[in-house]
Amino acid sequence: MSRNLTRRGFLKLCWLSLAFLLMPKEGIAYERDDHDDITEEILFGRSNPVFDRDKTDAKKCLECAVYLCLDQSKSDGANDLSILKDYGVDDVPELNQIALTGVFGGSHDKYTHMGWHYDYSGISISALGEPWEKRWELRKKLLLNSVNKVFGFGPVSSFRINVLGYTKGTRVDAFAELLYYVHVLGDYEDKIKANIDKEKYKMDLLAIPFATREASRRNRDFFFDLHESLETLFDSSEDRNSYKSLSDTLGSIAQVARSRPAVSSKTGAENFRKDVMKTKRALKKYVPQLLAQEDFFSQVFG
Repeated sequence: MSRNLTRRGFLKLCWLSLAFLLMPKEGIAYERDDHDDITEEILFGRSNPVFDRDKTDAKKCLECAVYLCLDQSKSDGANDLSILKDYGVDDVPELNQIALTGVFGGSHDKYTHMGWHYDYSGISISALGEPWEKRWELRKKLLLNSVNKVFGFGPVSSFRINVLGYTKGTRVDAFAELLYYVHVLGDYEDKIKANIDKEKYKMDLLAIPFATREASRRNRDFFFDLHESLETLFDSSEDRNSYKSLSDTLGSIAQVARSRPAVSSKTGAENFRKDVMKTKRALKKYVPQLLAQEDFFSQVFG
């Protein structure tokens, strides 16, 4: 009997170990740190002393807000909301107002990663008892309010966010959108690599398409939205050469990516991954120096 119990215990341990290994990446804490690292590298650049400093309250605010907007699921996030409240962010909701429950953790992306401008009105989650769109709008507003607080864009901007509900074309919206797509870019990279390792080449990444033929406001892709946000942030920058170089580089990558056939082979997957990596390198190269010249940014992270 004792031998059977020992054997049973061993088998149980094996199953638990296997379950941990198969756990969705979204449930593993270090991926959040990876997202934060990518975000900081693109915002500050590795040569900037700010990159190596301990987390400032401003950094924590932005990173918590991005997490709550895109990755919060189940019952986590209460501590992040407390950090935003303590920092003084406007109109911070309660966790039960934004929580994503009733879905498998690995599937949360289709409720938050489909695009900054995506229409979620047709999506429902039976466990919530209300349209998902309502919670998405609160998440999006939370990120906007956090950006507004960190950079001090002021009461007019707050009025637009919280009363008018219209921020398109503003720097608050553009910076929040940039943070959103930096996060999505990190997920592209992780998921493509994971799929290649599994020899799964036909990819459904549960996110806004990276590149779409004839992209437009009605047919958005990652590059179309990223271009809009960067144009709003930097089109009037004093460093026109850097902005033009960034715009031209991303435009060239987008042109190639949009011309590729749908991924169905290892070669196609590797090309997809290369395009993502080129995009990340371009952002790392140009965005830090462009942001450093913007008063709203340098006054906080200078």
